[in-house]
Parts: sequence; structure tokens; C-alpha cells
Amino acid sequence: MAEAFTVAICTRNRAAFLRRCLEGLAASLKGLDAPVLVVDNGSTDDTAAVVAQFGSMARRIVEPRVGLSHARNAAMAACSTAYLVFLDDDGIPSAEWGSAVGAVTKRAEADVFGGPYTPFYTSPKPAWFDDSFGSAHLELADGPQAASVCFSGGNMGWRVSVLSAAGGFDPTLGVSGDRLRLGEETALQLALRRSNPTLRFEFSSSMRMVHHVSREKMRLSYIHRRNYIYGYQLRDIDPANPINDLPLAMFVRQTKLGLPLLARLIWRRGLTERESWRRYAARYLSLNSILFGAQVRRWFAGARRRSPAAAHIDNGAAS
Repeated sequence: MAEAFTVAICTRNRAAFLRRCLEGLAASLKGLDAPVLVVDNGSTDDTAAVVAQFGSMARRIVEPRVGLSHARNAAMAACSTAYLVFLDDDGIPSAEWGSAVGAVTKRAEADVFGGPYTPFYTSPKPAWFDDSFGSAHLELADGPQAASVCFSGGNMGWRVSVLSAAGGFDPTLGVSGDRLRLGEETALQLALRRSNPTLRFEFSSSMRMVHHVSREKMRLSYIHRRNYIYGYQLRDIDPANPINDLPLAMFVRQTKLGLPLLARLIWRRGLTERESWRRYAARYLSLNSILFGAQVRRWFAGARRRSPAAAHIDNGAAS
């Protein structure tokens, strides 16, 4: 009997990771009649050959417009089942992932659903880098979730009718080629929660996967950059978030709170024993870089409003 869900993997020039993902997926879907779509987002490597190795299990479609949101929307358009489940190309589903997804979709109660993930590494992990930095949703209990919960896009399922009615994912958000942009799945989930509070968002702890953490992501500079970009885009992702309009004085106060402890850690341990202060710095940057990005966006928005040129343009448009 055909399953009620399709698995979609959006990929671009990551054939080696894709092969590993499809191998894990083949094992997880054993005994299940669930179609698999691989959305090739303009790859120039061996992506097509890798998909061909899996025969009828996986079908490759091409989305030439570069961007994760474009690729996700192409999967939505090609999906013929009631549910569509997204899996990151550098993720590997657990053995029970497929049956967990099948259980959720058979009940047909969830409109949006997701599962947890933990990291795996292909390069040495620094002592300061905690596994929690590459994990998500480990604290959630099975079942319906509160309005504050949004699932990660790399392990997430949608009722296709709900996703289609919402217009899919915003192409101005999400990773695009080598450009780091974020939040397309969060923006859509938050918008749906606001417009239709009766939708059911459900979590399944058995829908587990592991997700690759690259060497680049295990650097403080990356943690800062990623969270800064998220903060800068937060007004587009979550317009109602109070961080968007946090007064400068409160931002400065929040930033100052953690600095004395960071300084003490560096002073006591010395720069040669960096594990403790680097771990603390990573947690510190996770919040404060978001706040900083939001402050920069707020400042630029205010500067445009105050600009005579902007006022001239606004007046011209109004007339």
C-alpha cells in the first residue's frame, strides 16, 4: 500500500553527502512504498549519477533557480501525496525514521510535524564545541506543540494542501548558492500560526536523524556570522518579535552582562587553555549576535526613514 508521504531532498553540489543520505533513507524506508524526490538545484557535480544509482527508489527533478526556497517549492509542486517531508542532503535518517513519519501521516492529524536531530562529524571536533550546538528539539515531548515551537527545515513534514495554500516558502529567505540566508521555514510556520491557530503542529521523537557539522561551523566566527544574519533577517522572519525593536540601551545592557564572566574565564585559564571560554563565548554569541544583527537592521531602517532622499522617494511614490 502506498504511503501518504513523499520525501524531498533539496541538494546542490553535494553528491557525496547525498549518497550517504539516500543510503540511510533506503534502509529507513525499507518495506514502505514512499516516493523520494531529489531536487537538483543547479548541481555541476555527480548529483545526477548518484541519484541514478538508486534506481526507481528516487526521482530527480531540476530546479534551475538557485535557492533552497525555490527547491522546496519545486518539491511541493511535484508532490502527489497528502504529505511532503523535507530531509537535508547532509542528514542521515535513523532506522525508525521512515516508520515514524508513516505513523504521523497515517493518523492524518498533523498539519506540520518534525523530529529531533543530533550532529555527526567528518573532521576533528574541538574540545569546546558541545554537541548541543549541532542538535535541535531534544527537549520536546511527543504530540502537539506550543505556539512558540517551530521545527527545523531539515527534518520537517507538511500537509501539502496547507503548504500550497500558504504559497510555499519565501524565495527571499533561505540559503541561496553560497550565500548564507536563513529562516524560510520559520517564517512560514510563524505566519501560519498567526493566521490559523487551529493548525496542528506535532513532534515525533522517533523521527530522528543525524546532521553533519562541518569544520567551518565549529568556529566562533561562523557562530557569530550565522546568528548575526538571523538577527538581521528577524524582521522578515518574525515581524512581531520584540527583539526587532529592542531599545539600544537594553541591547547594550544585555551585551555587557556576559562580558565580565568571559573576561574572567580567559584570565584564569589563559589563552592556551581555551575550551571553557570558547564554549561560553559560543553560547554568548548565539544570543548577542542575534541582538546585534537586529540592532543593525533597526538602525538602517531608521536611517532610511530620516534620509531626505528616502523622504523624497516616499513623497513621490505617494503622489
